[in-house]
Order: sequence, then structure tokens, then C-alpha cells
Amino acid sequence: MKVLTQEEFSDRVKAVQRATKIFGHMTDNDITQAFTAYQLVLAETPRRIMLNTQVHGNRAPTFLDNFERPKCPDCGADMMIRRVPPNDEGVNTQFVCSNDNCDTVLDSPMTLQEIISQLKPIENTEATHARP
Repeated sequence: MKVLTQEEFSDRVKAVQRATKIFGHMTDNDITQAFTAYQLVLAETPRRIMLNTQVHGNRAPTFLDNFERPKCPDCGADMMIRRVPPNDEGVNTQFVCSNDNCDTVLDSPMTLQEIISQLKPIENTEATHARP
């Protein structure tokens, strides 16, 4: 049996913890099954997108980060886009100001796909996502 260094041991323990957290509820908290699922699904999967908290702050990056976002009419910050459940008002999406100090929310009858078709792609996406 190979003797692990402290770093190797710590890495394996953390992997088992991640596996249990992600897949535990699907495997009745069976660590062996959770870790097997983790290895099959995540451990061998190449990751094309690198998360960067300096760029995205306290939110996860999205597909829309590859496009120029509309600006808030009140403060000029980027507007975030969210889908809205079906409703009687005909609102399909909302534009929400990304500035924590601005509470601007604009309703739109456009679908997310219609909005995406009108957005311009950002020329240099390395600022948002790392590419292989």
C-alpha cells in the first residue's frame, strides 16, 4: 500500500467530502456509491470554464456573460436577465440591475431566446471565461 503525503491524503478526503455532499442524497449517503458517481461524472470531466470570483463577484458565471449586457437606465450598471414563470401580464423575462444599491427591475414580454438573439457577443471572452 502506498503511503500518502499529507497533501495527497487531504486531497482524497476532500474529494470524498465533495462526493458525499453532491451525490449523497442520491445514494442514501452510501459513501462508496457517492464517490463512484463523483469519479464517473466529475473527476474525469475536463472543465472548460474556469470560475473567477474577481470577474463575477458573488454570483456564478452564466452563458450570458459572453454577451454585452444592456445598461441600467437609472445607474448605468449592467442589467442581469431572469426568466419569469408564466403569468397573466405577458411578462416572460425581467431585466434586473446588478448594482446592489439600485432596485431597478424592468419587465419584458420578450423570451430569453429573443433577447439573446439581439445581444452582441463580447469580442474577447477571456475576461469572463478561460478557454482551453
